[in-house]
Amino acid sequence: MGRIGSHVAQLARAFGMHVVGHDPYLSPERAAELQLKLLPLDQLLGQADVVTLHVAHTEQTHHLINAERLKLMKPTAVLVNTARGELVDERPWQTRSRKTHRRAAIDVFAVEPLPADAPLRKLERVILTPHLAASTARRRSA
Repeated sequence: MGRIGSHVAQLARAFGMHVVGHDPYLSPERAAELQLKLLPLDQLLGQADVVTLHVAHTEQTHHLINAERLKLMKPTAVLVNTARGELVDERPWQTRSRKTHRRAAIDVFAVEPLPADAPLRKLERVILTPHLAASTARRRSA
């Protein structure tokens, strides 16, 4: 779990959330320090009400959330992707979210900027924002 992921976990606990995570590189000792219960990814997806992604885009993480994993998520789950657009296969999300109550907050996309006619823009329970974190005054001064 990277620095951003640990901050999200800390915020979630402040709101009374039980935090679980998946990180193949995180030691059990560090997970305990973070008060994080480590789970296999597929098990995590079946339990979590909110799934946040905090990983780099690599060959192993490309379409980490795909059609099969999307089916594992609770129908009412919320997906938050502020990491990399290629982590989520957008096609099954567009189809499945229309059939469930799934919601998402996304600020990274496979194609950026997101085209005006992108199917994601038509989904009712999806919040889309531009990925601007690198443009903040704090980031520029770092």
